[in-house]
Amino acid sequence: MLEEAYEPIHQSQHKLSDLWSSKESNYKNFNLKNVVSACKEVFGHVEQANDKQIIIALGNPGCGKSTMFTSLVYGPQSLHRKKVEYKFEIPTSDGQILHKTKYQFHLEQSTEHKLWLKKQDFAN
Repeated sequence: MLEEAYEPIHQSQHKLSDLWSSKESNYKNFNLKNVVSACKEVFGHVEQANDKQIIIALGNPGCGKSTMFTSLVYGPQSLHRKKVEYKFEIPTSDGQILHKTKYQFHLEQSTEHKLWLKKQDFAN
């Protein structure tokens, strides 16, 4: 049953995602041997799902896994493009500091979609 498999899959997935997190103390343990071991644990629990369809996305934090699934499940209209400003300083060889600004665009869940999801949570 998929419901019975959810918690063990979720717990073992955290072990795998911790390997990717530079904020975790075990980031120094990020190597192929440990990733393979964590993947084996995740996929071992997937067998408990009894032939249900499961999708697993692996990747670094912030690489767009959730954004991709949101778009696939709710459509591209559930996302919006957000302009993000980054300010930084560049020291020059003569001791001065140059102040620079860089802009990037990120995709994220739209405010309307977030509100709709909250309403769905309260309805259930």
